[in-house]
Amino acid sequence: MKAKGYGLFVVVGVLIFGIVYLGSVLGNQGTIYLPSGGDQDQVVTTNLCGTDNQGTGQFVYLNTLNTASTEYLSVSGYLYKDDVLTTTTAKVNDTSITFNCDGGVYKLEILSSSTNAGRTILIGEVKADQVPDLIVSGAQEDAIKVKAYDLNNAGWVYTTASATTAYSNANVTFNSTTENAAYDWSTNGGVLDYRLDLRTQSTDTEFGDIQDVVCVYYSGTELNAPEVINNGRSLGSGDLYGSADDPQYDQIATDNPLTAGSTVCYKIANIKGDSTSTVEVRLEQKSGQTATTDAHLYLYAKGKYQKLDGKTIANGVYTDATTKTYAGRNAQTIKFENQA
Repeated sequence: MKAKGYGLFVVVGVLIFGIVYLGSVLGNQGTIYLPSGGDQDQVVTTNLCGTDNQGTGQFVYLNTLNTASTEYLSVSGYLYKDDVLTTTTAKVNDTSITFNCDGGVYKLEILSSSTNAGRTILIGEVKADQVPDLIVSGAQEDAIKVKAYDLNNAGWVYTTASATTAYSNANVTFNSTTENAAYDWSTNGGVLDYRLDLRTQSTDTEFGDIQDVVCVYYSGTELNAPEVINNGRSLGSGDLYGSADDPQYDQIATDNPLTAGSTVCYKIANIKGDSTSTVEVRLEQKSGQTATTDAHLYLYAKGKYQKLDGKTIANGVYTDATTKTYAGRNAQTIKFENQA
């Protein structure tokens, strides 16, 4: 059995997908019945409160992407009672949670990190004989690996650093299907059409949890707006990612590495390690222009974070910290090197 994080006193093979609501099944029972996704339900017994009117339930966060073994992840979060933060000093970890047994309605907010997905757990009422053990489904986050295929020239593209066409870690520069040669727009009809094959580093991981995002930074003077295709589907206006999706979107816009560049961002399907996700980027020169400015592609992971007010939970690529801080995984960057 593979375990990560701290040891747990209770081991239960229960997978709870998405947002979990335990309060609706508690009623006046002394046990919680949770669907396991298997042939029968699993039973998790509740705990009793002590004379101090407090009770402790065990907490486990499972990486449900790991189908080979039971894998626990160490996570951080905050416990809310009747939508009020119960403490501003102690984070909930993956060992146990203490409740007041007065019928208050509890919610657990697990924050995203570079290693785990964020989750919202609606626990419901906690009474004297109903202190729950929480079994939360989750996912392990990981960095991306990528390789590029030139659809114009029907060949794999070399990286500049290691001159390989195999999978490389992200934060990489691609040039052309000719080793050590930058992409030549003049011999390709003024069009660059690369398909990126994307996976996370390990098979039992994903890149982002709430939303994966791709942003293309390009010269709006030299190039038309890019066409982006995700897993065979052309992305349009309904897939755009902007300020309505992210309170900190302005920080994404300022990531543009080009002095006078344009930005377009799209929501894309979740990138995982057990299958290949594709992002095709088609760039075309404007009439009378020659592309000399390298285009850049950034992959972002939208995550769950607690705002600076110390109580409000929000979702975004960046937190609202005074210095740029990712809510989940760091951005993964890709550059397409042009022949000047």
